[in-house]
Amino acid sequence: MKDLGFANIILGIKISRTPNGIAMSVSHNIERILHKFDFYNSKPISTPYDSSIPLKKNTGEPMSQLEYSQLIGSLLYIFNKTRPDISHAVGKLSRYTTSNPSR
Repeated sequence: MKDLGFANIILGIKISRTPNGIAMSVSHNIERILHKFDFYNSKPISTPYDSSIPLKKNTGEPMSQLEYSQLIGSLLYIFNKTRPDISHAVGKLSRYTTSNPSR
């Protein structure tokens, strides 16, 4: 067995040691997802989902079913691990993964 030292990233969670203890972050993982799906330059908002606006099926320009499913899957992984604040919004959006067939 070989000692590899302290772990830096475990299951997508970055671990940093500070004088006050240990800090965990997924910001690098979120940035990677934003770059992958071309949302990095999007405007941030404090509330990710306005529950007063009902969601409906996409009747406009179709989007890639695979890309939408990959994005929802990436968000599900993040909220299951460290971001319960977005769980409601991601859960609602995941109901629409099959509402618009792929091109």
